[in-house]
Amino acid sequence: MNNKAVFAGTFDPFTLGHYEIAERASKQFTTLYVAVADGNQTKSCRFNLKKRVKIAQLSLGALKNVIVVPFRGFLVDFMRENDIKVFVRGLRNTVDFEYERNLYNVYKSQDDSVEGCYFMSSNGLAHVSASLVREILDLNGDVTGYIREEAAEEIK
Repeated sequence: MNNKAVFAGTFDPFTLGHYEIAERASKQFTTLYVAVADGNQTKSCRFNLKKRVKIAQLSLGALKNVIVVPFRGFLVDFMRENDIKVFVRGLRNTVDFEYERNLYNVYKSQDDSVEGCYFMSSNGLAHVSASLVREILDLNGDVTGYIREEAAEEIK
């Protein structure tokens, strides 16, 4: 049985919230790909792709069955190319739920064989987002409570 999944995003930057979802998903799948999206097609990113991949690698180094890879294009195409049938997503609130439901329907319209696996954020991390981390950075604030210590130097 194929027991691979992909957790994709721009991860601009990779946060403790992302880490929580990846850590929990890594316990459910033999291999978890953390696919760092180029982002150039849909939105501009604070950190370039190479830096975002490095931040994710540093953040996830302790999880042995997690592979961080860059990707460009449509996630469903990446999944087909890598024989992955499940995508992982995190849910923090009802706003996330509405967005993720629409995204799920788009992915299913492109390939009916793909499936979504959703993890609810823990209460302590439900407020953490990459946009919040970027805003704190812009204000010269302390982001150590929102990112993995292993990646702090790259982010700051």
